[in-house]
Amino acid sequence: MKITEIVSNGKPGAERGALFAAHHCNLAQHPPRQNLSAIIADSDATLVLTAGHLDEASARATATARQLCRPVLHIDATVISREAARQAILAWLDR
Repeated sequence: MKITEIVSNGKPGAERGALFAAHHCNLAQHPPRQNLSAIIADSDATLVLTAGHLDEASARATATARQLCRPVLHIDATVISREAARQAILAWLDR
């Protein structure tokens, strides 16, 4: 899957990092939207990055993606190396 745009609500952490990466890679960025279901429904896939357990918002995003039959990948940075995470994400995007 070729990444052409990033959709994020821009909150601090991984979501803000996604917007920074989109800007750095000259990818389209969309204004934040509050409706999680709409964001996920409009997306081709959902990547959830955490440092430990899923918080409420991340768990809701993961569950919503699964309910909508959208591809979802959860990477927990506390149990996987940066290189292993990179490889997992690239493999997931190549599916």
